[in-house]
Amino acid sequence: MTTPILELKNIHKSFGDNAVLRGISFSMEKKERIVILGPSGSGKSTLLRCINHLESFEEGDVFLRGKRVEENKLHELRMQVGMVFQRFNIFSHMTALENVIEGPLYVKKMNKEEAIAKGELLLDRVGLGDKKHAKPSQLSGGQLQRVAIARALAMDPEILLFDEPTSALDPELVGEVLQVMKSVAEEGMSMVVVTHEMGFAKDVADRVIFMDEGVIVEEGPPDEMFTRPKTERSRNFLSRVLSPMGE
Repeated sequence: MTTPILELKNIHKSFGDNAVLRGISFSMEKKERIVILGPSGSGKSTLLRCINHLESFEEGDVFLRGKRVEENKLHELRMQVGMVFQRFNIFSHMTALENVIEGPLYVKKMNKEEAIAKGELLLDRVGLGDKKHAKPSQLSGGQLQRVAIARALAMDPEILLFDEPTSALDPELVGEVLQVMKSVAEEGMSMVVVTHEMGFAKDVADRVIFMDEGVIVEEGPPDEMFTRPKTERSRNFLSRVLSPMGE
């Protein structure tokens, strides 16, 4: 068997007396696309932040390609595991292109001409080649999120984490971001996506994980999870989110 590209073992995380993650374990293979679903407060976003060590955790381990991630080597982790946030996290004083090339220039020490060429190529890839000199204040939310995806790709990560990347967008802008995410998936990127976009999960996920109250309740291929969930908690949640009116 091949070594998983990512493995979590028994992750526990609390905020004060509130146990947010209670023994999370799973692994993923290279090029696998995992979508994590669950109600608000189930620990999904915290889990992503623990994978990237943006949140510390009290117990458990994260492994990349079989090697345990050490606290003193987080720079190496973040070179390999990129993250796209709900609120974009774009530098407001920089142009779209400057945002994209910041990491390659200052983290990977790429020369400026090479970084600019790479940044322009990535902005073209997400449909924003004509916006490279635009400041964030001149871009829509969907465009900002596509800049954020290009910025994450600029670091050549092995894995991309997406934390509810469309939840802050106006409904008419969601589709353009999901389309870029689908194209990234089709090109073979390993992805862990926290989202409420059921259509994306059905179309793109190799595996769906349902979380509630800090634990993994159930997981499986999307066709099984959406048509034949095994647990009552999964059935109740999915019946609400899959109904036409969300009721």
